[in-house]
Amino acid sequence: MEARARRRAIDKTVGGNPDTLTNANLLPYVTNVMNNAPAAQIAQFRAVYPAMFPGGVAQPIFQYNCDTAANGVQPCTSALAAGFNSPANVRDIEITLIVMTPQRDAQTNMLRLVELNGRGHRINPNQ
Repeated sequence: MEARARRRAIDKTVGGNPDTLTNANLLPYVTNVMNNAPAAQIAQFRAVYPAMFPGGVAQPIFQYNCDTAANGVQPCTSALAAGFNSPANVRDIEITLIVMTPQRDAQTNMLRLVELNGRGHRINPNQ
């Protein structure tokens, strides 16, 4: 299974819908993204990389944390963030990208995975 993240680029036109104009012009940006791999494949990966895919489930690429009035910073999907799940309240964005190499390792014949992590943090108050 090969998953791809895609990007688009088009010339600006008056009255054109960017979504419909770019669908024919999608280009691969990152290939072999495995965050949402099937359960059987995740089990294979965990045999080699036990710390990857916590709980043996697919991992979201983006996770958002929101400011709340009484509960501090909470995951935006949490019940504690109810009513605060809006773009204005997003405090952190955690990014996890799991990518598989296109070829097997020459020595071990195993598929190799790389996990990349990043974080975006808003420092200014809600506006």
